[in-house]
Amino acid sequence: MKAIVKSSGRLILLSVFCMAEGAFAQQRVLPEPVRMVRAMDLLSRPLTSMPNVGLAHLPPEVKGDIYLVPYWNKASIMLYADEQILEGLAVKFDIYRNEFDIRFSNGVRVLPGSKVKTVVWADSLTRQLRYLINASDFKEDGVPMKGFFEVLSDGAIPLLSLSYIEVLEPDFNPALNVGSRDIRLVQKSNYYYASGDQVFRIKSKKQLEELFHKHQKEMKDFMKKNQVNINKASSLRMVFDYYNYYLNKPSD
Repeated sequence: MKAIVKSSGRLILLSVFCMAEGAFAQQRVLPEPVRMVRAMDLLSRPLTSMPNVGLAHLPPEVKGDIYLVPYWNKASIMLYADEQILEGLAVKFDIYRNEFDIRFSNGVRVLPGSKVKTVVWADSLTRQLRYLINASDFKEDGVPMKGFFEVLSDGAIPLLSLSYIEVLEPDFNPALNVGSRDIRLVQKSNYYYASGDQVFRIKSKKQLEELFHKHQKEMKDFMKKNQVNINKASSLRMVFDYYNYYLNKPSD
C-alpha cells in the first residue's frame, strides 16, 4: 500500500492493469452460444486472399495397379524344377516385379517368376480359365523375352499377349495448372504370334493377312467383315480362333 502512495505513476499503471483484467474477465464470461455463433460466422466467410506463408503441395502419390488382375485367383503352378505342380493356390501375378504373390492362412508369400514354367488359373471374376507361360522360353529377334505370356488362342499359330507396366512420372505444370502431380502406373499389352520358340509382334492387318497365307482370302474377308482391331485382345482372339479352330484343319 505504501508503494502505491509514493508514486502516482505506479497507481495509474495499476489501475489500467485492473481495468484490462476486468475486460478480459468479461470476455471469458461471454455466454457459450454467443461465442459459437461468432465462430461459425468466421468459419463461413469465403477466403479472399492467401498470404505467402510457404505452403507446399502434397507429395506425389503412386496410382495404379501392378497386378495382371487385382483380385486373387485359384491357380495351379508348374515349376521348372522337376516340373513339380503346386495346386489349389490363391495367386496374383505382379507384372512389375515378375513374381507371384501366393496367399496362405498365415500371410502372403512371393514366388519369383524365374522359377515358374506355366500357370493355369480360374479367373474368380469371369469364371474363365487363363493360361500363362514363361516368356523366357521364347525369343524375339534372337533375344529372350521377359515376363509371362498369356495364351489367348492356341493351335497352329498361337496368339500371345505380353502385359507390362508403364510408369508415368508427374507432369504437373504450375503455371498452367494442368497435368498430374502423381506417379501413375499404367498396364499395357503387346500382342504376338508364335512360330516354334520365336515370337513376332503384331503390328498391322497386312501382316496378319500374309501370316494366314494358306487361307489369305478367307481371313481377309473375315477381318474386314468383323472390323478387326489389332490393338484389342478380344478382336485378335476372334481372328486366331477362327483360323486355328475352323480353317486350319488337319486335312488342309
